[in-house]
Amino acid sequence: MRISFCGDDRAKIKHNTREFVSANVDKNRIQDNIVIVNQTVQEAYENLFGEPLREYNDKQKRKDRKIDNYYTHLFGDVPESRQDEIQTNKNNQHSFWENILQVGDKDSAGILTNPKNARIATECLKEYIEGFQERNPYLYVFSAIIHLDEQTPHAHLDYIPFAEGYKKGLSRQLSIAKALELMGYSKNCDEAIRDFTANERKIFRGICEQHGLEIEREEKGRGISFTPQQMRDGISKLYSELTETEKKLQETDKVLQEKQSSLSEVTAQEQTVTATVNALQEREQELQKTIDEDVEFIKSYTPSPTKKVKDFLGREKEVAKTVDELKDEKRIMTAQELLAREEKIISEAKEEARRVVSSAEATAQEIISKAESSEIVLTAKAEAEQVIQSANAVLHEAEITKASADNYCEERIALADEEAEERSRQLDEREKHINALSELSRPTAEYEERMSWLYDMPIRHMGEELTEEIDELEEELDFDEDEIEEPDNYYDYEF
Repeated sequence: MRISFCGDDRAKIKHNTREFVSANVDKNRIQDNIVIVNQTVQEAYENLFGEPLREYNDKQKRKDRKIDNYYTHLFGDVPESRQDEIQTNKNNQHSFWENILQVGDKDSAGILTNPKNARIATECLKEYIEGFQERNPYLYVFSAIIHLDEQTPHAHLDYIPFAEGYKKGLSRQLSIAKALELMGYSKNCDEAIRDFTANERKIFRGICEQHGLEIEREEKGRGISFTPQQMRDGISKLYSELTETEKKLQETDKVLQEKQSSLSEVTAQEQTVTATVNALQEREQELQKTIDEDVEFIKSYTPSPTKKVKDFLGREKEVAKTVDELKDEKRIMTAQELLAREEKIISEAKEEARRVVSSAEATAQEIISKAESSEIVLTAKAEAEQVIQSANAVLHEAEITKASADNYCEERIALADEEAEERSRQLDEREKHINALSELSRPTAEYEERMSWLYDMPIRHMGEELTEEIDELEEELDFDEDEIEEPDNYYDYEF
């Protein structure tokens, strides 16, 4: 005979009190049930926390800090509306806890099949429940009922864990962890619940053995007991699932074997493509390096600031170049350098394109020769054709670029030559004009004679004229100081 001792998070108080009668209940035997304790959740919370709640509210001076209902404060509900079920809040607090106890099954302790053992099992359940509250003073039992209206006697034990001595809030509060700690269990809640369950199970087993029941040795498990029929059903279900899974594994293995060969071909193709991509990346890096060198060349190139020209007498001399000439020369040299480098790049690109095309054609031919009808080969062929088309497009674009560059450079060189000739002609005309002006600016004999006469003029004539002018001014400014009358009041004088 085995014992069952487990918790139930899906407790139904109305089922325990038979306010709700399920299909497996014999209604004629409901009156045989033993009710040891039967309080509602509302009554239990009032008995436990009513007085501490009133003491707490009396100490509060602010109305908003008072608590109207402790149950509602914890679970946001009134106990009457959902007292049938266990409620859990955001702090993982349960409104109450339930344990279900049973000795034997319908064969070993059935009420109708084995009434003797059923009576002994009932006495064991009753003795255990009557000693539960004394052993666990911080677990308030508000409902304890032994059901004798089903196949096997069993008990539903419902209790509320609490602890006392709190400094903040109510002096007595709901707490499973603190309740078990006060009863000597671990501070770790999970360990405490595990040890509490094991200890109570051991006590229940001892009570059953004292009444002469032979209890089988318990194997380590998760605290859940199953009937033999449930075990058989579970094993049958697991066997069916295992058979179906094995069948699916065989099909999967067959598919994997079929895919393995395809995977090998794809892997080989992937390696080829990877090698091609790596080569193209290396080539891209080389081209980027060449472009960087071209940019540095353009920045560093500085044309000569002067040039040699001939005057109208045919003599060569150094003259400064204009800003436009310097710009044109730099553009021409840059275009020539870029053209040379571009021809080199285009040549290398053609060679690379030919190599890629040749490699792609060889790879495509090898793949096609292996299996013309293979989907993978057809896909590879299409990819190879795309590579060839891309390479041809690159080659065509390179040729177009070269032709465009050639035309552009030829046009720029021709334009630069025309501009240089026009500049040279304008400079020659300007130089002729300057020489003509130089000839015109030379002093003549009449000019030199007139300037000599001006320099030889006596300075005293100029001094005499200035002296006469000064005398005339003094006569005009001459006046009698006595004629000036001072005003009676200085501040009344009008300026």
